[in-house]
This record gives sequence, C-alpha cells and structure tokens, in this order.
Amino acid sequence: MGAYIACYQVYHAGDKGDEPLGDECVRINIDPLSPPLLNSPADQSEVQSPYPQFTWMPPTPFDMFTDANYEILVTEVVPGQSSTEAIQYNTPVYTKSNILQTYESYPSSFSALDTGKIYAWQVIARNGLNYAVKTEVWTFKLRKDSVNKKPVYGNYFLLDNRVEGIYNVKKDSLHVKFISFSLSYESGIIISDENGRVIKQFTQKIKPGDNYFNLGIGNEFRTGRVYKLTITDVAKKQHSLRFTINKN
Repeated sequence: MGAYIACYQVYHAGDKGDEPLGDECVRINIDPLSPPLLNSPADQSEVQSPYPQFTWMPPTPFDMFTDANYEILVTEVVPGQSSTEAIQYNTPVYTKSNILQTYESYPSSFSALDTGKIYAWQVIARNGLNYAVKTEVWTFKLRKDSVNKKPVYGNYFLLDNRVEGIYNVKKDSLHVKFISFSLSYESGIIISDENGRVIKQFTQKIKPGDNYFNLGIGNEFRTGRVYKLTITDVAKKQHSLRFTINKN
C-alpha cells in the first residue's frame, strides 16, 4: 500500500549479449479497499462554532496499516473555484500532520473562521511517512449569527484527561463539554470529593460529537474544596476533571 514508481527495461537477447532497447517508468498507487470517510462537519453544512471539530472514519481494512496517521487540510474556497481546486492550490488556513486519532479540533489559538466564506477540508491517510489514500473534499460554512456569539467552548470546561489543573467554578452551575466518538449511549456522571465520597450522581444520555452539560452546584458543595467529575464511556474508560467552588 502506498505510492510507487515502477520501472522496466527491454533488452534484445543477441549473440553478443543483451542489447538494451529502451526503458520506461510509471507511477502506481496501491490504495486500501476503502479510503477514510469524512464525518463532520457534513458536506455543504453550516456550523455554529467558529472553532469547529473535524471527525472522520479510518480506511478499511485498517489492518493493512502498520503505522496509521493522518494529515488534515482546511482552506478557503474563493468565488468561482471548486472545492478540489481550493485544496490543491490555496494556502491552507489550517493544516496538521501526524494525527494519530480520527478527529481534530480547529485550535482556539487560531483566528476564528469567517461567516462570509466557504471552507473546504480533506484528510490524507499515511502509513508511517508513506502516502496511503485521501478522502474526498467536503465544504462547510459558518452560520451568519455565529460571529456575534461567544464560542460555546469558551463557556464550558472541557472534560479531557489530557487537561491538567483545577477549574474554578465561580457561579452556581458547572458547565461541562464532553466529546464522544461512539454511538449514543447512557452513562453515569459522578461527582465525588477529595476522599472519593460520592456527592452527586445521575444518568445522562451521551450522543456522538459535542455534549454540553449544565450541572447545578447546590449546598452539598463547599467553597474552597476540590471535587472530581467523572464520566465513563462505552469502553469503560473514565474521563474526569477537577474543580473547586468559589461563590464570590
């Protein structure tokens, strides 16, 4: 699997030895049976956040890969240009390589995307450093009212084990964002104190993609103490964050 150049030579087998008659090289792409499939944002859709998240499905059969990784390209489509031309010729507004998972978020450290523009995106699958196969090109744009709203991500604490530290909750509600890459399922959400004692628990339906929870902080929580919120996914993996209460 990959991109190759195959060369061949033709000889005349004469009495005095082989006499070269010519040679030629051709390019050959050996592709998986199925390339990666883009998932979200959907083709020609409108997104609400100027910092969208991109998701896709891996190529199949996946066991053909020994070192699967991905590269994503996001670029603006100018008027009169096709999405494929935009990917090929325009400077990307965002690109990242060596992605090991099948999702990537547009970083909040970058300039927010513009509601007046159409964007194209594509994912390239590689096996190690070698090109394997690429997806088709999809387009999306921002809703017109999204630029007037503060990105919802900025109001919610991201539930991600890679995020370290303790969140400071200043109001009577804990706003949590959890990203799921599984089909819909129900999970128990548990809030416990520093000693592991369960303070509050309830069941919540988790849908694919972004999930936003507004959790009330009642009198059972004390100012200045550290608490932990935990969600268990379908693979029984726990995702948690720590927070402290400041009601001033």
